[in-house]
Amino acid sequence: DPTEQDWRKIKPRPGSLFVVGDDKQSIYRFRRADIDVFRFVTERVRENGGQDLHLSTSFRSVEGVCDWINHAFEKLGEGGQSEYQADFTPLLKNRAQTFPGSCVHKITVEKVARNNRAQIASVTSERIADFIAAAMEGTSPWNGTRETSALGPKASAGDFLLLTRTKGQLTRYARALEERHIPYDISGGGRLGDNLYIRALADLMEAAIWSENALAFVCYLRGPFVGMGDDELYRFHGRGGRFDQRLLPDNIDGKDSPPLLQEAMDRLARVREWMETRTPVTAVSLIIDDLGISPFSASEEAGSTHAGSLLRLQGLVQKWENRDLHIGQVVTELRDLVSDPDYMVEEMTLEAGSEDVVRIMNIHQAKGLEGKVVFLCDPADSRTARFKPEFHVSRKETASYLALP
Repeated sequence: DPTEQDWRKIKPRPGSLFVVGDDKQSIYRFRRADIDVFRFVTERVRENGGQDLHLSTSFRSVEGVCDWINHAFEKLGEGGQSEYQADFTPLLKNRAQTFPGSCVHKITVEKVARNNRAQIASVTSERIADFIAAAMEGTSPWNGTRETSALGPKASAGDFLLLTRTKGQLTRYARALEERHIPYDISGGGRLGDNLYIRALADLMEAAIWSENALAFVCYLRGPFVGMGDDELYRFHGRGGRFDQRLLPDNIDGKDSPPLLQEAMDRLARVREWMETRTPVTAVSLIIDDLGISPFSASEEAGSTHAGSLLRLQGLVQKWENRDLHIGQVVTELRDLVSDPDYMVEEMTLEAGSEDVVRIMNIHQAKGLEGKVVFLCDPADSRTARFKPEFHVSRKETASYLALP
């Protein structure tokens, strides 16, 4: 009935509607995935002569993995509150067990005091990285001929996928791989605005464009691009020095000025000229090149992430420039990126977009991805006792409402 305005009263004409859904996705309630609505629509289709077809064949996982999943989740589904929980449906196997041992293996960890999550992640990250290194060298128990082994004579970095339940320990696993020179790409590892060098760039560019900003000036002097200590700054101030660039004499070199100050002011002058005469993205690129931080940061611990994040920043500045933001607005946007915890732009590695890398990510980002070997990492998160229904939002009635126990 095209005049009916209430979706709950609409009766679909046979053959007119095809709906695909998964009631297990109702765990994403913050995205309005609602098991009540799912069941209501399913029943409405049935009532009007439609069919309810269940698609439960796995075309991705081999037989041993399907068996393990069915065994684990059937037990988890027992005694559940069916009103709020999807019914357990076993996976039907499509891919045969090609190689012996291709199923689920468990990594055991010795007892850690107080189940310290960081310590457990530290142990498991080392063991996982050691295994991947051995597999890439062809010395793991899973290496062999291509006919008898899933990984062949030597594995590739792209054969491995590391998944964590939450984001907290992602960088720990990345660090273990980096120590073994194994290429990786990390998704969700950290916020771009928390990167040390990007925060320092914000201070430098603010100090250059707004010479009266004493806070940005001092942060720049104390930061990694200059490195003046608090004692030097205190002595300079005690001798009458000012942290207002407009009040500094033209020649600040001498016994009363810290030796790094002249060099810092020379760099500020160069940066100011670039920001006034070049496009924002060109200015930022010149600043990064002048500082030499791309190759330097790449040589540090987690260097791929540091250097990759500088590339991501240049991409962001290009995006802001394309929106016709002038350099002052770009600097303001950069300050928001650094200061606002809700300004979510993720860090990036130099290998981002490459296929032959170990992929590390939160499990919710892994939809549609495959790996010959998948590690479920960070096993110490033990919040399952809290995962019972705490509230319910109903969207079936005329007005939505929230119900609490």
